[in-house]
Amino acid sequence: YKPIEWVKLNDNNHQLNIDLYIKQPQIFDLIQTVPYNFQLTCSNRDLKCNLVSPSGSFHLLQYKNGAYELVKRLKEPGLWRLVVQKKDSLHVYAEWKCS
Repeated sequence: YKPIEWVKLNDNNHQLNIDLYIKQPQIFDLIQTVPYNFQLTCSNRDLKCNLVSPSGSFHLLQYKNGAYELVKRLKEPGLWRLVVQKKDSLHVYAEWKCS
């Protein structure tokens, strides 16, 4: 038995004044080569949300049907980060570990 670890949220998220909720995946440990549907809800439709791979590649989440979505097969092990753009700066909002 291994306890479930939840997605790691940045401690400074409250400073962004963004109402953002991670619908899925909510677990921290993700499995390599498995496709995941990254889905977020947010009151701000103009927010730029990207999933950043361990090697630094940016993958933009698209806004559709009231949520930001991206289906991605994780091929790189390591930390994957959800990055949001606020004004002219990028902020790491959450992290997942892929192994």
